Amino acid sequence: MSDFFYPTRPPNKSRGAADAEHIVASSSANNMATIEDARLPRPVITFQPPSSNTDFGIMHFMLFSSTHSAKNQIIGTDQRGNTLLYSMDSHTIRVMPTLNQPKRMPLSLTVGDSLYVMDIFPRPSDTKCFEALTHGCASSDPFSRRDWHWHTLPPPPHIFEPGYELPSGYIRSSTVVGHSNICVSAGNIGTYSFDTMSRVWSKAGDWVLPFLGRAEYIPEYNLWFGLSYADNQLLCASDLSVTSELKPPTLCHVWEDNLRTPEDWVRGMAYVVHLGSGKFCVARFFKTPEEEPCVDGRFSCRESDMFAVLTGVEVERCGKAGRGGLRMITHRSKQYRLANKLLVLVL
Repeated sequence: MSDFFYPTRPPNKSRGAADAEHIVASSSANNMATIEDARLPRPVITFQPPSSNTDFGIMHFMLFSSTHSAKNQIIGTDQRGNTLLYSMDSHTIRVMPTLNQPKRMPLSLTVGDSLYVMDIFPRPSDTKCFEALTHGCASSDPFSRRDWHWHTLPPPPHIFEPGYELPSGYIRSSTVVGHSNICVSAGNIGTYSFDTMSRVWSKAGDWVLPFLGRAEYIPEYNLWFGLSYADNQLLCASDLSVTSELKPPTLCHVWEDNLRTPEDWVRGMAYVVHLGSGKFCVARFFKTPEEEPCVDGRFSCRESDMFAVLTGVEVERCGKAGRGGLRMITHRSKQYRLANKLLVLVL
């Protein structure tokens, strides 16, 4: 990811705070005006899910770090619940226990040494839509071998509330609060918290988290960072530690990305990945229209192209002793054409 960041920052010495902010803003705009063309590197490994005459193969991937194995790991699951563990450090694959119930579109969060996986579109009949991958003994037998196991957890209570329906009630955002509580928000339902220690659900409030997708707590700023739900999926931050049932969370920072893409590009999903030391990678997907106007006023169909644009951004404190708030510095952007390939997730 170092290729996405400039070695030096915009100069702001011997200038006032207003001038410094102007330099940052103008530099961001200039950098974003030119999106560099790039090619994806050759794949290190390729995964292929099982398929048959009755279903199409599909795989989902999740990052996983644990003291029982390694930090740089990827969990892969297919539509049948088969699970693989891939180590990026040693380039090894291990067959893992099968999920108790396959997940159509899973969200994943790491808490401690366990991986928690939940279906984004849970149905009341899906009693095993929430599971945890934990390391330990499969039974109370003291001589049983310690290994990885999937454990079924209580489903989120909102799926049993009156008026719950899909797809409007999907889980649109999630995060970890206080190192042990998993919070999930569903539209028109509110936010629920799962205590990973007691394995009990409770309602945090009728409000919803201001993020879209997964938000991550960044200790050096004591804030949660993610993409905004209401502001065109912009990088944003919120302090979730001060929320209560009657006090919904609010965004304390929202930063414009200044992306300048072709006018006919249609914006799709977006993701943000924390790289450490205040640096982030923002990934956005775009596609070209499947129809184009003809001379006679009609429309003709054409094959749609998909692009991924990755942008390196940096968040830092400004002002004296860092008391002037936070600012975002935009570095380099690169676009990747995904010809005849469907890429739906950035880890």
